[in-house]
Amino acid sequence: MAEAAETLIAKIQLKYNIKEPHAFSNQSGVSTSSDWRDGMGYLTNISFWLADSSKSIKVPVGDIIDVVDTINENHTLVVRYRAGTYPDIKSMTAFLNAPDSVLNYFKHKLFTTIKKKPEVKQDSPALEKKLVILLYMGTSDVQSLQFFLGTTADRINALTGSLKEKGYVDSRGRLTPEGHKYARQIREVEMRDRIGAP
Repeated sequence: MAEAAETLIAKIQLKYNIKEPHAFSNQSGVSTSSDWRDGMGYLTNISFWLADSSKSIKVPVGDIIDVVDTINENHTLVVRYRAGTYPDIKSMTAFLNAPDSVLNYFKHKLFTTIKKKPEVKQDSPALEKKLVILLYMGTSDVQSLQFFLGTTADRINALTGSLKEKGYVDSRGRLTPEGHKYARQIREVEMRDRIGAP
C-alpha cells in the first residue's frame, strides 16, 4: 500500500521552547532557562514540525499526547508529545508563543488533524500495551484515554482490571514498579522496530 503524501495544513511564525516536563516551573510556559527560539511551526497530515535557522524537530501526528485547550496568559500554547527518540524520557513538552489569534488558528488545526487519525479495531493485547504506555506518560483520566485509545470507558475499565491482575496497575489505577518496568520494555521494542534493529 502506498504511503499517503504529506500535505501542508498550517504554517505559522512563532517562538518555541522544548523541554522535559520537569524543566519548567509550571505549565504556563515559564521556563527555568531562557532558550526560546524564533522559528516556524508547521502542521501536515502526517507531522508536526518546529524549525528555526539552525535546527528542526519533527513529531509524527500519532505521537502527540495532548494539546492544552486553553491558551494561557503568557500567550503560549502547550503541546505534549511522546519522546520517541529518547527511551528514558516519557514525554516532551513544546511551548509555542505567538499572538492569540495565530495560536487559536494553529490549535484548531492541531485538534482537527489529531481527531482525523483513523480508527482501527485493535485486539486486547495491543490495546493493553497502549494503555500501559499512556499511563507511563502520565495520561490517566478516562476521557483522555478514551480519545487516544479510540475505545469505550467500559473497555478501559476491563483492560485496567486485567493489568491489576497482572500486577502492573495498583488499586488507584497507577502503574506499579512492575508496570513501569513493563512500559520500558514496550518502549524498547518500539524503538528497535523503528530503527530496524534485531
